[in-house]
Amino acid sequence: MGAIYEPAAPSTPCIVVATTPPHSCDATLMPRCFPRNRSDRRILRIFQANVGKIPPAHDCALALADSEQYDIILLQEPWTGLKDGRCLTKTHQAYDTFSPVNDWDGRDTRPRVMTYVRRSAGLVADQKRPAATRDILWLTVNGITVVNFYRQPYHDGALEILLQWTVPDKCLVAGDFNAKHPSWQAGRREDRGEEIAFWAMDNRLGLLNPVDVPTNAHGNTVDLAFCNIPLADAVVEDHLATGSDHFTLSITLPGQVLAPLPIGKIHLNSDEELKRFIELVEAGAAFIPITTASPSELDSFASALVRFKLLLQIDDRVYETQLEKATALRQATLERRTANDDIPDPWISVNTDRTIPFTDRVSGGDPRRHATHREYVPGPDNITVRMLRAVWHAIGSLVHQLYQGCLRIGHHPKPFREAEVVMIASRGAGISTPRAWRPSLLSCLGKGLERLIARRLAWASVHFGVLHPQQAGALPKRSAVDLVAALIHDIEEAFACKQVATLVTLDIQGAFDTVLRNRLILRLREQGWPPNLARWVGSFMQDRSARIRYQDIATNSSPLQCGLPQGSPVSPILFLLYTEPIYRLGSSKGRFGYADDTAILCVGDSLDETSAEASHHVQVMHFSRTTPKTAPPVLHGEFEKRPGRAMRWLGVWLDSTLSFKTHVEKWTAKAQAVAFHLRRLTNTRHGPLPSAVRRAVCACVIPVLLYAAEVWYPGSTRPRWTKPGKEGPSRIGHLVKKMSKALYTSLRAILPVWRTTPTNVLHREAGIPPVPLLLEARRTAFAARLKSLDEAHPLRRSDELLPSCPRPALLQRGFVEEQTAPLQSASKNETAKKFRDWLQALSPRTLVVYSDGSRSTEGHAGYGYVVHRDGSTVLRDKGRLGPAEIFDAEAKGNEEADALAKAEHHCQNPLITSRR
Repeated sequence: MGAIYEPAAPSTPCIVVATTPPHSCDATLMPRCFPRNRSDRRILRIFQANVGKIPPAHDCALALADSEQYDIILLQEPWTGLKDGRCLTKTHQAYDTFSPVNDWDGRDTRPRVMTYVRRSAGLVADQKRPAATRDILWLTVNGITVVNFYRQPYHDGALEILLQWTVPDKCLVAGDFNAKHPSWQAGRREDRGEEIAFWAMDNRLGLLNPVDVPTNAHGNTVDLAFCNIPLADAVVEDHLATGSDHFTLSITLPGQVLAPLPIGKIHLNSDEELKRFIELVEAGAAFIPITTASPSELDSFASALVRFKLLLQIDDRVYETQLEKATALRQATLERRTANDDIPDPWISVNTDRTIPFTDRVSGGDPRRHATHREYVPGPDNITVRMLRAVWHAIGSLVHQLYQGCLRIGHHPKPFREAEVVMIASRGAGISTPRAWRPSLLSCLGKGLERLIARRLAWASVHFGVLHPQQAGALPKRSAVDLVAALIHDIEEAFACKQVATLVTLDIQGAFDTVLRNRLILRLREQGWPPNLARWVGSFMQDRSARIRYQDIATNSSPLQCGLPQGSPVSPILFLLYTEPIYRLGSSKGRFGYADDTAILCVGDSLDETSAEASHHVQVMHFSRTTPKTAPPVLHGEFEKRPGRAMRWLGVWLDSTLSFKTHVEKWTAKAQAVAFHLRRLTNTRHGPLPSAVRRAVCACVIPVLLYAAEVWYPGSTRPRWTKPGKEGPSRIGHLVKKMSKALYTSLRAILPVWRTTPTNVLHREAGIPPVPLLLEARRTAFAARLKSLDEAHPLRRSDELLPSCPRPALLQRGFVEEQTAPLQSASKNETAKKFRDWLQALSPRTLVVYSDGSRSTEGHAGYGYVVHRDGSTVLRDKGRLGPAEIFDAEAKGNEEADALAKAEHHCQNPLITSRR
C-alpha cells in the first residue's frame, strides 16, 4: 500500500517562511523574547496551528516552532500516511510526538490532532485518555492539562465529548473549534458557538484570543484558546505562517514551575573530576570497617562500598515521564509470577552420590578481572566500570575481602540485589502489549561477584558432567551453531541408515521469571554442589527488588517473589542447572537445549512412527532424503501441529530434505539489505573512504551472509548416501551463486568503480575473497576447532569422522646439536678493560671506526660514525635511511665509514670497526 496524502485546502497561496523580525525587548514583546536560562519558573510557550493535512505545512510548523523555541506544539489536521502497513506522520528531533491513536488504517481512523513537547530537562509530559477519540488529545505537562482539540465542520462528536468533560485546575484548551460567537468574532452565532461560550463560562475558562482578529484566510476566528491560568495570553502571529489557510496562534503561560530534577547518573567528564573523585574515595576507604563474619556485616560492607557514589554529583538529569506506563510495565513483567508453586523447605535431606568440588578461595586478580574487564551500564548504585578502574588501587583489597567473605559464608549482599530494569521495545512487535517490551536488567558492583561464580559453575558443570552433553548456552566452547551442527549430524546419520527423522521444538515462556528459589536450592543440593554455594544462590534470589525505567521515569522499587534477574552473569548457568532433569527424561540422546530453546529429535523407519513418538510437543518438522509425499501432523493436546515448508531454530532454517535453500535465502536477503544501504552511501563522486566501507562490510555483511555456514556447507564434494566411501558433488552451486550476489553488491559499495569493472578485479582491490573461498575458510577453521573440544562436547561424535592427526608434545629439533659459546662471558668492567688494552696494542696508522644506529618513534632509522687514528678524530658523519630497522642503520654506517676511510686516507691496513 502506498503512502496516502490528504488533499490540501483549496486556494492556499504560496507563503514565504520568515523568521521573527528583529525588535526590542519591551513590555509588549516580552512573550517573544523570554530568557531561556534555567530557573525555578519560566514562561511556557505554545504554538497552535491547523496545517490542513499538507505535508510541507506540517514540516514548516515544526521547523518554525523549533527556531522560535516553543515548548509545546498543538497541530490540527496533521499529515498522516500509510506505507507497507506502517503508520507515518511528521516528527522533529527536538520534540516528543504524541498522538490520540497509536495506529490507523485509513482516512476514517487517522488522528486529526497531534501534540509535540520539547525534549527539555524542565518539561515532564504524560498523556491521558479520558475518552476514545481521534479529535482530542489530553496531555499533562508539568501539572498543566493541555488539550488539543479539533472539530470537523458540521460534526459534533468531538464537541460533545469536550462539553461533558470536567475541566481541572491549570488547564488550557486550544484548537480549531469551527464555531462563531460574538465573544470572539462580531456577528451571528453559528455552529454551536453559544454552547461553547457557556461551557467556557461554567468552567471558568477565559478566552485568550484577541476579539475580531481572524485566524484563517477567510476572515473568520475559528482557532480558539481557553485557559484558567492567570496572566495567560494569546496572539495571532502573522510572520509564523505555515502555508495552510489558518494562521498561527502563539500562547504564553507565565510563571510555570519547572519539573524537579531527581538525582541523576554520575558523569566524570574531565580529568579534574576524575582526579577529585579518586581523592575522595582514597580518603573514605580508610574508614570502612572490614568485617565479613556474618551476612549482616557483609551487607554493611557492601553498602559502604557502593555509597562512594554520594561523594560526587555532576550533570543532573530528569528521569520521569509516563509514570503510569512504567507502573503498568512493572506489574506486567516483574510481578506476573508468584512463588505459590514453590516448596516450603529446600534443606530437606537428599541422597547424592557425589560432592562437586567448588573452592571458596578468591585469588588476588579475580575481583579486578571480573569486575572491570569490560564496560557495563551502571545500575541503581550509579557506579561505572570507569570509576572502579580509577579507584581500584584504593578499594581493590576491600572488594577482594568482600568477595571472599561472600563465597565463604554463602551470602549475596543486599545492595547487590537491588536492580533497575530498562524497558526496551522488541523489534517488530506492537508496543500496546506488555509482552512486546523486553527487559534488560542492569546490575552494579555485584556483577563482578556473579561473574566469578558463573565462570566457576560453568567449568565445573562441564568437567564433572553435571549438565546434559547437549545443553548449551553460558558454557565454554558451546555455541548455538555447535548445537545445530550436532543436530544436523544426527539427522544425516539417520539418512545414511535409510531412516527418517522428526524434530519438534518448544520454548519456555518467561524462562528466567519461572525459576523458584527453594526448588533451585534443592536441585543444586541433589546435583552435589556444596552447601555454601546453595546458600549463596538462596541469598542471591531472596528479597530481590527492582524498579522499572521507562523512557525517563523510574518507578519505586518493588519486591520480586521469584525468578532469576535478566542481565545477571550467573542467571543463564543457574537456569541450565534448574532445567537439567528435563534433558534426562526419555531418550536423552535426542534432546537438545540452548538456554530456554529445546528441541527433541525422533528417529525411526517411517514418519508415522516418529510422529507418534513426538505427540506431545509444539512445532514440528519431518526430515527424509526425499520430499515426503505426506506429512503426518503432530498432536499437541487437542490441536494438530502440521510441519511447514521450513522451521527456524536457533537462527537456522531447516527444511525437510536439509537442502538449506530457505536458510541461505533468508540470511542472504538480510546481508543484501545492508549491502544496498552501504551502496546508497557511496558512488564514484562522494562517500566515505573505501577502507571504512570495507570494515563495515567485514563487520556487518560477511558475518550475516555466512551465519551458520559450518552447519550446512560440506565443501565442493560430499560422501554419497548410498556409498559413503565415495565422494560426489555437493550440489550447492545455486546457493553459492545467491550469496555471491550479495557480496558483489558489497564490493560495489567499497570501491568507487564503474559498472564494467570485472568481478575478479573487485575482489582483488577490495581484499575480500569470493564466497567459495570464504566458505572453505569457515569449513577449515571449524574442522580445526573440532579437534580442540572437550570430551563432553556434543560435536565430539562428528569429530570421529575426521582423520587422526596427533599433535607432537614437543617441536622436533631442526638443527645439529653443537656446543655454542655464551653471548656474554664477562662483566661490563672486564670487557671495557680488555678493549682498552686491545686498543693500545694497535699500530698508530690503524683506522678504528665507531658506529651506532637508532630509530625514532615514527619508525625512521638513522646512523652515525666516527673514525679515529692514533687517538684523534679524522672523519665523522651521519645519515638517515627512512623506515628501517636499527640493524640496517648500523650496517649502513659501517659500510659508509669503510668506503670513506679507504677513499680519503688510502688505508691499506685492515679496517677495524667497533660499535660503541
